Amino acid sequence: MSSQYTPSLAISVQSITASEVSQVDFKMKANNVKNKLKVLLKSVDNDKSGFVKYEIFFPMLELHGVMLSSKAVNYLKQTYSKNQTINFKEAVNQLTIDL
Repeated sequence: MSSQYTPSLAISVQSITASEVSQVDFKMKANNVKNKLKVLLKSVDNDKSGFVKYEIFFPMLELHGVMLSSKAVNYLKQTYSKNQTINFKEAVNQLTIDL
């Protein structure tokens, strides 16, 4: 008589803490803000270049509660800009939004 091994079909379910739910909720809200910003900035990108002027980009962030330090502003300008315009999709992707 041979004995057969039957694997357990039980699935381990980890409990999800309120803190983890809160973190997921926070990330979803931050992503919603980023997506809204991209849509709004795309709508003012008249030449469809993916770039908007600084005087549009940075005030738009502030209007949506995204406050940047001068160091962050300088980084975005140095990394994602040309001719006083900024690549808004790439720049917004780099933002860490604290709600």
